[in-house]
Amino acid sequence: MSNKITNHAAYLTKAKAHPLEVLEAPLTALEPNAIRVRVHGLAINPIDHILQAQGTSLAFPWLKYPLVLGIDVAGTVVEIGTSVKNFNVGDRVLGECMGTDKVHVDSQSAEAGFQEYSVLREHMSSMIPDTLSFEQACVLPLGLGTAACGLFQKDHLGMELPKPGEVVPKDRTVLIWGGSTSVGTCAIQLAVASGYNVITTCSPKNFEYCRALGAKHCFDYKSTTVVQDVVGALRGKVCIGALAVGANSPLVCMNILSKHDFKSTKNEGTHPARKFVSVVSGPDLVPPTERLATLRTISRFVAFGVSLLYKSWRHSIQWKFVLGTEPARNEVGPAIYNDFLPAALKSGQFRALPEAMVVGHGLEKVQEAMDVLKAGVSAKKVVVTLV
Repeated sequence: MSNKITNHAAYLTKAKAHPLEVLEAPLTALEPNAIRVRVHGLAINPIDHILQAQGTSLAFPWLKYPLVLGIDVAGTVVEIGTSVKNFNVGDRVLGECMGTDKVHVDSQSAEAGFQEYSVLREHMSSMIPDTLSFEQACVLPLGLGTAACGLFQKDHLGMELPKPGEVVPKDRTVLIWGGSTSVGTCAIQLAVASGYNVITTCSPKNFEYCRALGAKHCFDYKSTTVVQDVVGALRGKVCIGALAVGANSPLVCMNILSKHDFKSTKNEGTHPARKFVSVVSGPDLVPPTERLATLRTISRFVAFGVSLLYKSWRHSIQWKFVLGTEPARNEVGPAIYNDFLPAALKSGQFRALPEAMVVGHGLEKVQEAMDVLKAGVSAKKVVVTLV
């Protein structure tokens, strides 16, 4: 790669610094299985503004300042590692940056998304069709990786992986709580592509959105009867568990699974009914500006964990936290990013959703975009363009 090319990144220079600071950033040597991408579009995730506001000491203690945040990017390949086979210079791609992952701590800033040139792993990147814009493509990666982890990993729901093309229907149902979120949007599409029936929850205004993704039934997550409604929709069906997205949703999903009559369903064949919750979200965080915010946040997580353990023991329900970067360490990552997604995006079997909400252009707009997401959006992904 030409030495004349310079890189810039939006740095979090110290704990809880606001705003991010745009500085020149190094271009490190590529590892054999990596690609370097000129970022055209990047998307914001809740973890970005949470790490800025709460600091890294509680959940990501291996991250050191100054650091670069960002996980979702789309752009053009400008350099490939010596062992890369799926990509060439000039390819249009999207990818999930591994900068927050503990395994990649030595290359944290190089593998983060809030910069002009980002490093991606080959097996966590996907070609995108010419008909898909970069700003829309970048909405996918973390939501996709998180959904794939919860649905397909053997230590989670263990569903059959999707394949591009014809879908073989299965007499199995999965509950996806939070269907209009980024993770839920990807999860519904992945489950449907794998042939599973989907029951989901969202706001009534997003019912049609989730049905268009393939959900069979949609319920209002705020309804006082939502538990009874979902239990009724599951009656007589082989439920293989739940993916819980949204504050305190794992506890509600456990309530639902505890009331579902698993004995009344037929369990012949592969993938029997399971009392299992893949946990994407914990409790609501206490805003850092409030009094004793850190202590109160810890207290909420302790109470949340105790409730999970009690319900798990009381109703014989298994559960496990989802880590969106974990598919990079098993067969799920390449199966989704390399084998399924390129063809599925091209054919329209899988859509890059939710819709991109472009806040602005340039790294200087990343902080504004983070603040917009923090204030709250629905069925949209906040995006910044760079090219």
